[in-house]
Amino acid sequence: MHTASLPPIGIHILAFGAKGYTYAACNLAASLRYFTPDVHITVHVGRGTEIPATHAHLFDTITGIAIPPDRREQPDPGYAKANLCDELPDGKSLYIDADSIALKDITPLLTELDKLQKPFAMQVIGIGTKDAPPGYFDWVKPARMSQKYSLSDNANLYGVQSSWMFFEKPRCQSFTDVASACLEDWVLPELKGRWGFCIPDELAYSAACSVMQYDPSGPEGAICFGSKNMHDSVQQLRDEYHLLSIYGQGIGTPKVRPFYLDAYDRVLHE
Repeated sequence: MHTASLPPIGIHILAFGAKGYTYAACNLAASLRYFTPDVHITVHVGRGTEIPATHAHLFDTITGIAIPPDRREQPDPGYAKANLCDELPDGKSLYIDADSIALKDITPLLTELDKLQKPFAMQVIGIGTKDAPPGYFDWVKPARMSQKYSLSDNANLYGVQSSWMFFEKPRCQSFTDVASACLEDWVLPELKGRWGFCIPDELAYSAACSVMQYDPSGPEGAICFGSKNMHDSVQQLRDEYHLLSIYGQGIGTPKVRPFYLDAYDRVLHE
């Protein structure tokens, strides 16, 4: 499939934990290779995880990542994502969750990110305040966020989703250092819901945005979470979005509608 000239932005995927995430990472890479064949793809694999030899050709680089265990002695995904910048090379990188799939050529998305005047970006679901919280502020109570960081009453709170994140390193380092530090500020009993046995990275990034009053909003139409029935066909979905997530939003329980799970399979079998 022909693609326009690619901006210098590499794709990064995490694969660890359950074997299904490894195969999901391969599915994502296969879809990227089909629609944007020249994009550089790196997969970071945790200890005990292997990319099957039959799928290794989908990746330009396969590298390890050191991830500390959570309370179940399983790799901690919150830590891995909140500290991801440390694993990235200098320059521009786009992280995509392994449970996603490319719906079309992502060159236009990469071009928008390349022109973005921000060192870090991610999906912002909403922006609000302590008394008028944003949408998708599901991990902790807004008042608790405000209190912990001594925020003013009118300080912005950010409802963020980390299925994709854009980094320009080292310019983003001052922000991501705050995010990784914020992850350590929280303990499980403070959460409104559970995400396995770890602190979710979205909480860390949301806290960093509030502490620094930094708006990480990026391009529209990057990813569809499938939590609402908004499309009648895969083509209609493609016309609006570059990526599709099959775990989407939700506190530990996916809210993806059946149409979008079916769309994931249909794209894979093209």
